[in-house]
Amino acid sequence: MIKPVSASLNRLQAPPQTPQAIRAEAKKFESMAIAQFLKPMFQTIGHAEAPFGAGKQFQAFQPIFLQAVASDMEARGGLGLAPAIEASLTESAHPTIPKP
Repeated sequence: MIKPVSASLNRLQAPPQTPQAIRAEAKKFESMAIAQFLKPMFQTIGHAEAPFGAGKQFQAFQPIFLQAVASDMEARGGLGLAPAIEASLTESAHPTIPKP
């Protein structure tokens, strides 16, 4: 049976609730941000005669390579974005009620 589209969208838009899920999402986002920061560095590689300058072959696998480098950088401490993102996601998932 096919699920309604609205049910699928609600599941995708719901923020993670558990601390472990929030931490994982924060790390995933930081990894994606690092990959975007690295992307301009690798745009000239296809023109070079370096070990990684393999032309079309490297261009085909470049996004995978960038994500692998970014994930490794994030696992080693990254840019320090994950704790701030985690705090923000935690606050949105479990908002505190202000006292009057």
